[in-house]
Amino acid sequence: MQPPENVTLKLEDINPDMNIDYSEEYKDIINMERPVHKGDEFEARHPHMSQENRAKIFAPFAALKGYEEAIDNASESVNNSDS
Repeated sequence: MQPPENVTLKLEDINPDMNIDYSEEYKDIINMERPVHKGDEFEARHPHMSQENRAKIFAPFAALKGYEEAIDNASESVNNSDS
């Protein structure tokens, strides 16, 4: 199975909200420094997490659900058509 030729897909076709300029809405906070919590209640409830532990949280995340399966199926179909 061959992909369609001359197909152009733009981000705004998928999600029109991606073209919204939020710079005015968030201009008061966009350049703020990251808050520092030293010994306060917030830090007690949310202790600092190492980069290694943060990475473990996001490792199982798959941005494109079904992508790997689609690639495998396409690969199998190409391999089968060559035989």
